[in-house]
Amino acid sequence: MRITSLKKMLIAFIAFALCSISSVALADEYNVFCRAGKITVDQRTAKQMNQADKSAVLIKSFKFRTDAEKHAKTLGGVGAKCSNK
Repeated sequence: MRITSLKKMLIAFIAFALCSISSVALADEYNVFCRAGKITVDQRTAKQMNQADKSAVLIKSFKFRTDAEKHAKTLGGVGAKCSNK
């Protein structure tokens, strides 16, 4: 009987862990920033980026990295000069 309750607890824990992982994965976002005068693509949020560098300006957010990189190319590509104003 004790083994059955342990199995139930283990199954519940695994289910919770899998749900947590999938919700984190869904929250992933790729952002195009103008940071220190250059175009960058980063997974950090605007708030996180501003904590690291007050000059960072969010240009646009994307669900997929390839889309963020394509947008960065339209602005001259990652590393291209930009204005933080």
